[in-house]
Amino acid sequence: MIELARETVERMRAGMDDDLNVAQTQAAIFDMVRKVNAAMDAGQFKKGDVPALLAALQNFDELFAVLER
Repeated sequence: MIELARETVERMRAGMDDDLNVAQTQAAIFDMVRKVNAAMDAGQFKKGDVPALLAALQNFDELFAVLER
């Protein structure tokens, strides 16, 4: 999950660097959320995974300001 979070942030940055490709940036976070949900359903999600995934979500929210706090 930590690697997934890191890859997601990299994909989001790549999207923004690609002439502000919002669709690519959003796809990165949606892919991460889908994979995390599947891991949770399979019982493969650990408490230690939370900080890295939250950091990726925070990075996304810094760009789009769409998440409630």
